[in-house]
Amino acid sequence: MTARQGRATREGAGAFRFSLATAVLVGLGVLAGPAAGAQDGASLSTRSPVADAAQRGDLKAVRELLREGADANAAQNDGMTALHWAASGNDVEMARTLLYAGATVRAATRLGGYAPLHLASRAGHAEVADMLLEAGADPNRFTTTGVAALHFAAEADAADVIEALAARGADLNARDRFAERTPLMFAAVRGANRALDALIADGADASLVTRVKDYETLDQEMRAEQRRRAQIRAAAKAVEAGEEPETPEAPAAPTPQPAAPQQPATPEPATPATPA
Repeated sequence: MTARQGRATREGAGAFRFSLATAVLVGLGVLAGPAAGAQDGASLSTRSPVADAAQRGDLKAVRELLREGADANAAQNDGMTALHWAASGNDVEMARTLLYAGATVRAATRLGGYAPLHLASRAGHAEVADMLLEAGADPNRFTTTGVAALHFAAEADAADVIEALAARGADLNARDRFAERTPLMFAAVRGANRALDALIADGADASLVTRVKDYETLDQEMRAEQRRRAQIRAAAKAVEAGEEPETPEAPAAPTPQPAAPQQPATPEPATPATPA
């Protein structure tokens, strides 16, 4: 089995690393996410004063900015909004203030496509999660890395968040996009007993299995796709340069092997007739 390193990015507070190798070995799809490294202030942006104040946990400044007409949904460079910060920091009063001011629960980070509900679920913040769900957050929304809020809550052993999500219609058997793992599998790998109990009590199916990945076939498909894209780029450059694009060579057909000569059948000796 070939382990592959997934996309790794480090852009401010939205740093996210998803390692396929670790996912195969330990069965976890999410290792870090938006708001990681928030203490260094790398997400700060002068274009999003409300989000910057929320990142600092400064509720007074947030209220003053909103009264002055600042945009509650203005995002920082990595897509983190004030509501993202309130969700990740379990700041209930901040979240309530922002929602009252019109903050959207559908905002997503640039890296990973995290909505505020994903961050609240990952951190196990049940009260904020419930508030976001009440405001219309989709309990079955997936990140671009392929997991839903329930996967995060299961991994965090957050039984209260699981209950809140289940009450709002979350799919208890949602499959992640990497290997079709369910929240129950995420909880099992983590040894998250409270999450396991909550999921099973709510009706999660313990008989489901993951998808088996054929890494040799995946590698061949990836290489074929890379060759195809390289040919397309080369043809586009040739056209721009006024040249005749080369026709990609078709893969050589296998040479047919001559059939082995068949041995003539040996006739069976005739049985002599029995004289009457």
